Amino acid sequence: MTALTANTTPKPDSPYNRQDWQRGYQSQRHETDYWLEADEIVGEIPAALSGTLFRNGPALFERGGQSVQ
Repeated sequence: MTALTANTTPKPDSPYNRQDWQRGYQSQRHETDYWLEADEIVGEIPAALSGTLFRNGPALFERGGQSVQ
């Protein structure tokens, strides 16, 4: 009996390298905000769109000198 298998997962161009992803785990030490003035908007904002968008993150990825991931 012959078993047939299909490889449907594409192979990455290069192997996984943890160092490539380290920037995603750097702590954001300062909060930032960004406002748009009405004259900076190109096009139209839909009338039904209202409210405030809050984004939570990035976070602190260390506690007491220990890295947390």
